[in-house]
Amino acid sequence: MYYRYVGSLTTPPCKQGITWNILGKVRTLSKKQLELLKAPLDPECKHNARPIQSLNGRKIEMY
Repeated sequence: MYYRYVGSLTTPPCKQGITWNILGKVRTLSKKQLELLKAPLDPECKHNARPIQSLNGRKIEMY
């Protein structure tokens, strides 16, 4: 099961229209898997989370 909604980026300029897919269950991964996921990201990326935002009419779908 997972959830999907169209929201925004978590870093400025907080661009809208981003499709988020969220797993319905917490999963574990190895340190190597985490490194591979983070590799394409900007290594200087800090404070990449915003406070929780209101739905503002967004629909959350469950699959």
